[in-house]
Amino acid sequence: MQKEISFWPLIDFQKMSKREIGDYFAEFTNAVPEQLQRLHIDVNRTPGFDTWRADETADSLLDLGKWLSTHTETRMRTPEELNAIKSRLTMDVPISRRDLTDLTIARAARVGIYLAATLHRNHPDTKWTYHVTPRNLADYGQPILSGFPNVDFNPVRIGVVLARGVADGKRGADRLAELYAFWSRQAPTS
Repeated sequence: MQKEISFWPLIDFQKMSKREIGDYFAEFTNAVPEQLQRLHIDVNRTPGFDTWRADETADSLLDLGKWLSTHTETRMRTPEELNAIKSRLTMDVPISRRDLTDLTIARAARVGIYLAATLHRNHPDTKWTYHVTPRNLADYGQPILSGFPNVDFNPVRIGVVLARGVADGKRGADRLAELYAFWSRQAPTS
């Protein structure tokens, strides 16, 4: 039976103990093959994408980006959600009244995990890890791919931000392949 893995932003890593974070990391990394399989099945069920293969190649990201661009849905935020966001802000910035659906977040997270798996396969000096210090780190406790200079790759955050860009009309189907090319240039070489 498949176990559902919750993804950021649906969980609050700041409220988790270091042990809970370690347990989540183990659960997350153990579930990567299953998440990739679920993505493969989801993509292949879509007319026009039935021949897509999750072969962790740069070329596979072109069609996956097209697929994500047609499978990004939003919903209206509730007044309570908008107020909660406003209460956390330290300056006046516009807040979108729309947010990604939970299904879109799960799909975007799986796309981000696939992108990370593709990077890891083609750049084996990268590795899955997580940080529990400093506590104010943006990726605190979250599974990341490390080994890049100056910054780590947070696959779930990358996938969700990509989906938000698609939903807002600011990013197109080619952005996923562009992200792979960018991160590949940053990757360590053996």
